[in-house]
Amino acid sequence: MSSRSSRRAAPQVEDVDDIWKLAGSIETDASSGSAEKPPPTAPQGSETFTLFVGQKQAGKSSLITAFHNPSKDEAPKPTVALEYLFARRSSAPNQPKDVAHIWELGGGARLSALVSVPWTPRTIGRAVAVVVVDLTQPHNLVAALGLWLDILRQRVDECVAGLRAEDPAAAERLMNSALGRFGPEHPDLRLVKPLAVPCVVLANKLDKFKDRDSTERRTVYQALRFFCHAAGATLLTVGVTKSSERDKASQAALRQVLTMHLFNTGASPSTAKPGDTSAMASTGSSKAGRPLRKETSPDKPLLVPAGSDSFEEMLKTLPKGADRSDFLSSRGLHDDAANAWG
Repeated sequence: MSSRSSRRAAPQVEDVDDIWKLAGSIETDASSGSAEKPPPTAPQGSETFTLFVGQKQAGKSSLITAFHNPSKDEAPKPTVALEYLFARRSSAPNQPKDVAHIWELGGGARLSALVSVPWTPRTIGRAVAVVVVDLTQPHNLVAALGLWLDILRQRVDECVAGLRAEDPAAAERLMNSALGRFGPEHPDLRLVKPLAVPCVVLANKLDKFKDRDSTERRTVYQALRFFCHAAGATLLTVGVTKSSERDKASQAALRQVLTMHLFNTGASPSTAKPGDTSAMASTGSSKAGRPLRKETSPDKPLLVPAGSDSFEEMLKTLPKGADRSDFLSSRGLHDDAANAWG
């Protein structure tokens, strides 16, 4: 990625490689499956450990390509198990480059045990989660999102527990950072249960979904906002075909959001208030980032930064026959909230 920044130019990520070329320099602990020496190192620069998961054939590889190589038009090959690449970016001239380690998990939930490879108690403090769901499968979308959030939460909690045993202060900072995405005055603070690591949910194939019935689109978007808000995740809808200005705009937002998270250019803690039209993506970084403009209109690509939404705002209009109590209880999300969205 270029060391020179521009508010208009798409970020360029350089030095991308694949896991097979790096295999010789990785030593893996066979008993735990964790990478003891994930390459390359970033002396004096920062590192992040990002994991892309989600529905099969939801377009994870295409979204990664749209981020690190936006000029590439060749369709990526299907991902087999867990694939790795990295990206590097200069935060300032003559400074060590920051490194983003990126893993993509293919094969669906049956290979979910592999989430333990990139995320360990050693790396969890710099972990980023990216969940990709398929807008062209609206009837499976909510269930798939809930499944992957549960899988990620379980692994994150295991790693935080391991971190707490070694460094209680670091574990506490991580948990406080998660709540910091909302801010101390957020009205939903007692209802949400944010992941301890920054999370981005990418609802892909907007180009094929945008012409669906308006009621269906509104309901799907409400459901996505609901579960992303509860998990403290940033939500973005994306089209990767470049067939319209809307798709190009969503891809520009994709690169901005991922750059903020993978290279720690967001603001922390989040100062966003529910209803704000702009907010900072909270990544646990002290580096300045360009504000993300919140967009919740079903007629435009969604962009909802973590902590900027509210249950009150999104539940103003409910699915036919539903009541607010179907979604929320006094303790948080209703156990059957997923089914309430239809």
